[in-house]
Parts: sequence; structure tokens; C-alpha cells
Amino acid sequence: MPEVLDHLDSPLASHLLHRFVALNVCLTAQETIDLLRHSQDIPDINYLYVVDDDNRLVGVLPTRKLLHAAPDARVIDIMQPDPVSIPSHVTLLQAIQLFMEYKYLAYPVIDADRQLVGVVDVTLFNQELLDVAKRRQIEDLFETLGVRIAKLAQASPLGAFRYRFPWLLATIASGSLCAMIADIFGDTLQKSIVIAFFLTLVLGLAEGMSVQAMSVTLQGLHAEKLSWGLFFRNVKREGLAGLLLGIASGAIVTIIVGVWYRSLPPALVVGGSVAWVMTVANLLGLIVPTSLHALKLNFRIAAGPLTLAVADLMTLTSYFTIARLSLG
Repeated sequence: MPEVLDHLDSPLASHLLHRFVALNVCLTAQETIDLLRHSQDIPDINYLYVVDDDNRLVGVLPTRKLLHAAPDARVIDIMQPDPVSIPSHVTLLQAIQLFMEYKYLAYPVIDADRQLVGVVDVTLFNQELLDVAKRRQIEDLFETLGVRIAKLAQASPLGAFRYRFPWLLATIASGSLCAMIADIFGDTLQKSIVIAFFLTLVLGLAEGMSVQAMSVTLQGLHAEKLSWGLFFRNVKREGLAGLLLGIASGAIVTIIVGVWYRSLPPALVVGGSVAWVMTVANLLGLIVPTSLHALKLNFRIAAGPLTLAVADLMTLTSYFTIARLSLG
């Protein structure tokens, strides 16, 4: 939905509210109340903002604190200093993320000199934007499963077949290659039956990791412009996350196998394999859809089958190789 992304990427300055209450630090509580009472053009008040003589933002005054303050109390003494503010150069999307993080009803917007230039409030979450986000969330769910709502709604059975089948060939190809890999390492399976028993577990963990990372990546590709800097930051984040999850899961599996079979070598092989394949599978969940997007292919439809196919091939090859090298 390019129009939605363009809207979220628009500068926040075009969405500012310029009707707000700014109080000078020299006022008292009673003078502030009198000022508000006699003002003819007061907007709906969420917060009162306090500025110095140069219009620089220095604090925020909730109306509750104002009403409970002594009449001669100075604004500077009852305000909350260093309020959370938004720079005027950010985008609408970045401002919405700030609303979601701190959950305030409104934020002051300042320029590079900290001068108060406007206010944004929760009306940024307008119904149109919420409706669009809901539709996109539903569509993403089906696209992850290899189904695109818009095309399938109008497609004939033959059209749906032509649209979906090419990407399912990746699953068929990977399944065939996995069978060949298992045959190549048949002697390893015969020598250590415990390796075969835990094959399903290792595959399931790797596939789960790749699908989780893929889902996060698909969401990010909607909202962020692809760049090498962003890609490498994501690789670092997902690599570390996958490593931590892999080590934790591998340790648990090692204990289970060790207690069950009362033998340390196969336990270390299975647990170590889990740690390795989960780390790599998490990276594949990022790299495959990002690569498809960079190549301008239909990454929403292709990402699921291709990510799982590559993850399965990597998992079987790594698992059997580690087992053969470790157990002979």
C-alpha cells in the first residue's frame, strides 16, 4: 500500500496543532488560572507547556497539579522539567512510535533551538489509518502462507494454481534434496540411532526460528526503506538473538538427551546442532525475504516456501555433518 507508506513517511511538521497553551515560567498558579479563564480561544487541554522568555520549552504542567497548587505557587516550581518532546524534523511514523512507547495523550514539538513550534496529540491515530493497518495485518497473514488475498479473490481455480504452484516447487525440491542428504548420511544414522530420534526436534526448532524471523522481516520491509546499513544492523540483531535462543535451547536439549541415554557425546552432538541450526535459521529468516525484496521479486508470496526450503536443507546438512564428524 504505497499511499499508506507515503502518508506515514510524511514530515510531522505538516500534522502539527498550533492551538495550544504555553505558559511563561514567571507566572503563578493563580495567574495561570485567570489567564485560562479569560482566554477566548482555548483548545482541548491535555497538558500546559511552560516556556522561557525565548519560547524554549522548559517543562510541562498537568492541569491536575495546577488545580491542587497554592495560588501563589510559581509555575516553575510545580511544573515537571525536561518533558518528553518530539523534534520537528521527524516523520509521522516516528511520532506514532513515540506515542506507543510512552502512551502520553499529547507531545510538544520543538525545533533545533528547543523552541516550541506546535503540539501533536492522539488524533494522529485517526480511524482511516487504523482501518488500513488492520487490512494490511490480515493480508500479511495470508501472504506469509503463500496466498495473496487480492488476487485469489478474483482468480479462477486455474489462475490460483498458476499463482501459487511455482513457489510450492521450492518445497518439493527441498524435500527431494533432504531425502538425498539423508541417504548420503545413512551410515551415520545406522551407527547412532539417537541422531535419528531427535531429527524431527532439530528440524522443528530450525523451521520455527526461520518463520519467526521471516515474519518480523516482512513487517519491517513494509515500513522501512531497504539499505545496506539497515540490512547489516538487522543481521547483527538477528544473529545475536538467534545465538542466545540457540544456546538456551541447545542446553535444554543436551540435558534431555544426556539424561535419557546416559551418554554425553550424542547429547553434545544433538544440543550443539540445535544451537547452530537455530542461529543460522534465524539469519535465513531475515536474509531470504530481504534478498527477494532487493531483487524486486514477489517476496511476500515466495518468502515462506523458500525460507523453509533453505532452512531444511541447511539443518539436515549441518546436523548430519556434525554427527559424522563427532561420532565417526
